[in-house]
Amino acid sequence: MLVLGGDFAQDPMPLVASEFGGWLPAADAHAASSEAAFAGPGDASTVHLVHRPDAVQIDLRLGGIGIDRRDPEWASLQAASVAIGGSFLSRLNRVIREERGYTYGIHLASVPQREAGTWTVNANIRTEVAAEALTATLALLDVTTRPLTEEEITDATNQLVGLSPLRNDTAEAIVGQASSLAAAGMDAEQVNRHRDALRQVTAESASAAAGRILGGGRGHLVVVGNADQLNGPLEAAGFEVSAMEL
Repeated sequence: MLVLGGDFAQDPMPLVASEFGGWLPAADAHAASSEAAFAGPGDASTVHLVHRPDAVQIDLRLGGIGIDRRDPEWASLQAASVAIGGSFLSRLNRVIREERGYTYGIHLASVPQREAGTWTVNANIRTEVAAEALTATLALLDVTTRPLTEEEITDATNQLVGLSPLRNDTAEAIVGQASSLAAAGMDAEQVNRHRDALRQVTAESASAAAGRILGGGRGHLVVVGNADQLNGPLEAAGFEVSAMEL
């Protein structure tokens, strides 16, 4: 696949044909498999701990399997992700950073792939409050007890729709967007379809998507830090600690 974007002084297609016209397509390895195999959803009650004795803080990664653009809940999940941890005033950043001062910033992102997708929470957190921060993070990801509000989702969808033109204002950005969509088997009109879908997201649909995909203790939880200082507090907080070697 070749994607070009820009203000061309002349038609680039003759040059493309002369340089690439003789290329033959490779076998589609994706099409050969009718069923994709994914890793399990994980259990965030287990902390996979990588010992780094000189670390003055922990590096947190919590992630799991998400959904792709074809899933009917994709727009709802994206809006929920922004409301929970994708903006400065999101729940995670407001509580973990602003109210409790555990970190300078914490972020949640949901990224679609050709099939399924990933979601990831990342942050650098002070070692002495790592257990409390992990417990609070998992609680904030679970929206079943405290569903997202219409105000939160309105702010999130306004942000996503409002920033969309800025993400497509250069040739490089357009090529990146077009390549990503083409690799997923979708046409460029998906940009407009997704914008329209975002405008239909409600607090109820966003909470449902977040609850199904993000909450309930799902995900693989990896922490890099000083294990000598972390083992005791993590186990006391109810986490099972599994040592990892890199």
